[in-house]
Amino acid sequence: AGSSTRQTRSDVVGKSLLDYAMAWKIRFTALAACLGGAVAGACDGDCKFLSDGLYCPVNDVREHADSNKDVAAVAARLKEDPVNYAAAKQIYTEGLESTKGGGVFRTLQALAQKNQTGGKYTNVFYSGAVDLYGSTDAIWHDWIIACLDGASPCDGKSDDFRKYVINKGLIGVVTAHVTYEMGAAIWKAADGQTTDVGAAYNWDEAAAFHIG
Repeated sequence: AGSSTRQTRSDVVGKSLLDYAMAWKIRFTALAACLGGAVAGACDGDCKFLSDGLYCPVNDVREHADSNKDVAAVAARLKEDPVNYAAAKQIYTEGLESTKGGGVFRTLQALAQKNQTGGKYTNVFYSGAVDLYGSTDAIWHDWIIACLDGASPCDGKSDDFRKYVINKGLIGVVTAHVTYEMGAAIWKAADGQTTDVGAAYNWDEAAAFHIG
């Protein structure tokens, strides 16, 4: 019975992921139509490409993309022997690669703690997660910082457990912002906000967080 239950859950999760991917394909097509097909900048030799060398954003969002470098940097510190939790925490709380200008860093902690439930556009994922967990911090931040510090509920847990939670949590933080910015782009496009600093900007940010 247990095996059957696990298989059923696996099927449900797999179908949900496929449905989710298909939904975003449909939404991407819809956004392209709303923007007249201009979902990326003209590759005229002066494009600020993202790390894949393929996506050409209308806006220069490379610093947003660099948040993924911070995720990788945290993972690298966690691979050290002994595990360098202190250095990993410093990157999480203070930032390393992604800047906002003027010496101010964009941090993974700030992304994890950002409240995305306010404003005109409501993200279904964030609103649902906050309802489920009770607060924005409880979704990602509380677990990440607890495992970095070795505090409850990560106290007494193995390094493998703590590293797994931290690494997967940070991927979740960045991926959540991909979904938020995609949704915001579609909402703005439907609202007629189709300038480079409107829907296109949010879509570029989504691509930056996704591609790196």
